[in-house]
Amino acid sequence: MTFNNDLEYSLERIEDLDRIYMEYFGVPLEGINHITDMGLQRVGIDTILTLPTGQPIRVQEKKRRPMPYLDGRDILIEYCSREQNGKCNATGWIYTCSSDHIAVIYELNLKVFILPVAQLKKAWAIYGEQWKKEHRRIKTRAELNNGYFTLGVAVPTKILLDAIRGVMVCDKNGVPEVQKTLFGASA
Repeated sequence: MTFNNDLEYSLERIEDLDRIYMEYFGVPLEGINHITDMGLQRVGIDTILTLPTGQPIRVQEKKRRPMPYLDGRDILIEYCSREQNGKCNATGWIYTCSSDHIAVIYELNLKVFILPVAQLKKAWAIYGEQWKKEHRRIKTRAELNNGYFTLGVAVPTKILLDAIRGVMVCDKNGVPEVQKTLFGASA
């Protein structure tokens, strides 16, 4: 796969996604700009939505190809975008994403999870190592990526959403509740 192949694939069904963004943000958007610039794409900006106030909302889009047995059950988090000979040479999008939200799109039924990046990154900082041990790890085939691999972990959707919710609630000292307990266990 090349950047252009992935870009072409990401632009399929774009009208459906535009409609979903309009509904999700609850206001008529002034603009929807689908990014084709490789520099912005590399820092995780695929689409820029503009609110009526002029405020931009940057979105990174992650399309999951149709897999009926997994549709919506997990969210794949890439933690290494360039692994070669057992060494991670470039961190994955969980570390490099500059967007405000990540839209995870399941093509089979067009289910979309729109996740806040700051809270997702905080949840990853707390639970990333645990998730890598407990959940299915994914390693892409090298022939798809010019001889290197990408590494990710498929975190069950409920676990990920609960962790994101957990970092959104802090105590009086600013410590997220999720750091104290999540699912009844000490963190």
